Amino acid sequence: MGEDFYVKAIWDPEAEVWFSDSNIVGLVIQTATLTEFEVLARHFAAELLAENMNVVGDTLIRFEAAARFTVAALPFPLPAVEGLSARERSDRSCAKG
Repeated sequence: MGEDFYVKAIWDPEAEVWFSDSNIVGLVIQTATLTEFEVLARHFAAELLAENMNVVGDTLIRFEAAARFTVAALPFPLPAVEGLSARERSDRSCAKG
C-alpha cells in the first residue's frame, strides 16, 4: 500500500485566507475562498506528486478544512410557566416556531 497523502485547508482569520498544510512535497496554497483552494489543490497535487515524488496514476488524497469562529451565545428570556423547567419552556418555545 502506498503513502497516505493529505491536504488541509486552514483558515487564518487575521489574513482572511485559507492556507495549506500537506505532506505533498512542494504543495503550498493560499486563497481567499475554500472553493478556489480545492480547485488549486486538485490541480497542483497531481502535478507535484508526479514531478517531486514519482507517484503516477490514481492516488487517494485526504482533504480537510479547518476553521474556528466565534459566536455570541446570548440568553433569551423565557416566559415563566409554573411547573415547567427551563428546558421544557425552551422546547415549547421552539415548537411554536
